[in-house]
Amino acid sequence: KSSVARCSSCFAYINPYVRWSWKSWQCSLCRMWNRAGNRYQGRRKESLIELEKNVIEFRVNLENLETEHSSSNSRGIELSASNPIYLFLVDVTGSEECLEVVKRGLLTS
Repeated sequence: KSSVARCSSCFAYINPYVRWSWKSWQCSLCRMWNRAGNRYQGRRKESLIELEKNVIEFRVNLENLETEHSSSNSRGIELSASNPIYLFLVDVTGSEECLEVVKRGLLTS
């Protein structure tokens, strides 16, 4: 059983928004190019849920995650499964009033 690919730099999971070039893919978050594993060789995008769906749920074995990703990444940043990273996305296509409310809320928190 082959696991879902992750970026070697930022550890983001492969997703429908990555760019493909022969046997590698470019991370949609950090733009790092990664080698595509056997799971992705000769497969159609529609045959793999992680390349078809925008949102999927992963069940992660924390013991494996701790040993695989607790070391420094290619930028020398210390990563650990026990120290989560929070990412907030703000849709900026709304009205100016809506953006102002979001901005005030972020600045006061």
